[in-house]
Amino acid sequence: MTKLANAEIERCRWERERLKQNSNGSGNGNHPQRFCDCPETLLHGKRVPCPPQHDCFYSRLRGGLVDQAARNASRRVSVGYGDKIGEASNRWTKVFAAEMDRLAAQLGL
Repeated sequence: MTKLANAEIERCRWERERLKQNSNGSGNGNHPQRFCDCPETLLHGKRVPCPPQHDCFYSRLRGGLVDQAARNASRRVSVGYGDKIGEASNRWTKVFAAEMDRLAAQLGL
């Protein structure tokens, strides 16, 4: 039994090492690294590789909707004196998400 367990442990170590050597940070190692200048790929001042399904055109179009959706959400959500902590921000976030979806749908996104 010990011999079989040792063999399995060694096989797992070999497989992890092989995956680590073949990985390029984009998931399973089967995708070439690609970089772009989208804000989504800038983390803590460092550019990271694009995810495999990243679409720069879609990201830029949707990112252009953020200011309008934020203005709409701020107009629609009122903050009252008696609101519990976080209540208003939760309402604003829900309205903001709905506005993003509505505006994106108008563009066919």
